[in-house]
Amino acid sequence: MTVVDPNPVVEPVETPVIEPVETEPVEPVETQAVVEPVETKPVETPVVRLGDVASFIRGITFKPTDLELANGENIDCMRTKNVQSLLDTTDVWSVPRSFMKRADQQLQVGDILISSANSWNLVGKACWIPELQRPATFGGFVTVLRAFPSAVDPRYLYRWFTSDPIQETLRSFGNQTTNISNLNLKRASQLQIPLPPLPDQRRIAAILDKADHLRTQRREALVHLDALTQSIFHSMFGDPVQNELGYETVPLSEIGHLYSGGTPSKSEPSLWDGNVPWFSPKDIKSTHLTDSIDHIAEYALQNSSLRLLPEGTIVVTGQVL
Repeated sequence: MTVVDPNPVVEPVETPVIEPVETEPVEPVETQAVVEPVETKPVETPVVRLGDVASFIRGITFKPTDLELANGENIDCMRTKNVQSLLDTTDVWSVPRSFMKRADQQLQVGDILISSANSWNLVGKACWIPELQRPATFGGFVTVLRAFPSAVDPRYLYRWFTSDPIQETLRSFGNQTTNISNLNLKRASQLQIPLPPLPDQRRIAAILDKADHLRTQRREALVHLDALTQSIFHSMFGDPVQNELGYETVPLSEIGHLYSGGTPSKSEPSLWDGNVPWFSPKDIKSTHLTDSIDHIAEYALQNSSLRLLPEGTIVVTGQVL
């Protein structure tokens, strides 16, 4: 039989003493990265002479007696009248092919047809040549600007050439002879044109074409609204000419003032260097006018029959340009 001591004596166990280890202090590590700014320089668009990327081509000469009815043997001939915002082909002359002395005098798609001999305010006016139904050349009072496609996109060139600043510059290049101003092609060839890479040129031209298309749609919508307005007026008041409803009539001079326009002297360029809008038939493209293409100096009002007219004035033109 085994006897168990109820109160055994437990010998104490000696635990080891761990000496502290002396460590060197650790320097804090900066975790935020410092990015040095990189200096970037804007990419400069090269600028070249117009004559380096396109050429001016003069038209043919002929007499009124040389005109023919269009047939399979002759060629159409564009002239100043055809140069509108879009090429006007409603009135086109035809001449014998023999009058076209060089192959480059035949119009091509993408040519820019320029009114190079016209009244001062119309010289330099230009339009785009689209696909034509018949071969065509152009007369002596117009000039063609033809792009070098490897250097400049024709549509980009057209947008640049027809921009307001360039058109104003071209008018200033005109050589005045009596009432006709002739475009100075030599000076025009020296104009500086920005020349980004061809893909950028096409992108810029496409954006401007789209914006122009939207403006055209807006003008068409306004025409429809104007027709609707006239229809409503007619339904309410009848035909104002026939006066079917018998309204009282009075002379126009009793309810308003009639003023004739005037033109400052073109021989004094300083008269045309100002901020006063000077409206002419080419500005009458919509029912509301906010600004004009041409502007005159204030002192031009003091030396002519011109006068400032208040807001709400109705401008009437007897000539369509």
